[in-house]
Amino acid sequence: MYSLARDSRQRLDYLSQRLEGAESGRLNRHRSRLELLAGRLGAVGPHETLLRGYAIARSGKGLIVKATDVRPGENIELILSQGRLLCRVLECEDDEEAML
Repeated sequence: MYSLARDSRQRLDYLSQRLEGAESGRLNRHRSRLELLAGRLGAVGPHETLLRGYAIARSGKGLIVKATDVRPGENIELILSQGRLLCRVLECEDDEEAML
């Protein structure tokens, strides 16, 4: 009887350890995946995008995403990775060739 109880207890301890190990491994895999995804997401964040040479253009009306969002003579703001520029629009070209 004691042998059966002892064997059952050992088996329970063994299974408990395996379960803890499996959960720990699973948690580590999920943590690694989360870190990888966070790194990818961070690479496309606003500040990282500015560090690659892009700028955020704003006018008094909000974000500028098209040349037609502003008019010649209008003051705009360009936000850079380090600082900002206050600019005056000289000309607006609304065609695809202007982007080349």
